[in-house]
Amino acid sequence: MTHSEPLGKAARAARRLHHLFGISLFVLLFALDSWSFAAEPPGYYAAAEGKTGPALREALHQIIAGHSVVTYSSSTRPDTVDALKVLDEDPADTNNVFVQIDTLNPARDNHP
Repeated sequence: MTHSEPLGKAARAARRLHHLFGISLFVLLFALDSWSFAAEPPGYYAAAEGKTGPALREALHQIIAGHSVVTYSSSTRPDTVDALKVLDEDPADTNNVFVQIDTLNPARDNHP
């Protein structure tokens, strides 16, 4: 074992820790940003209010029954990239999308 091996292990551990911290920070900031404007439409849960047990479960099932599944990647049907072009659309300019980790609003067709 040479003197540089422990330093190499420490450097790799520090890089992993730095990477983990960066990911954790990104997730936290994304969650905080999402909570700042995410809300259900008025009356969305009205059918479930005051219910418990099986009646609540059925009411919630009926509320979400018409959802659409969006795959992460597909060459033949809409996927996450396509969904983000709609979900992140800038209401002030529908040709642009909001970028969650940047201050730019790129053209919708250039959205990753």
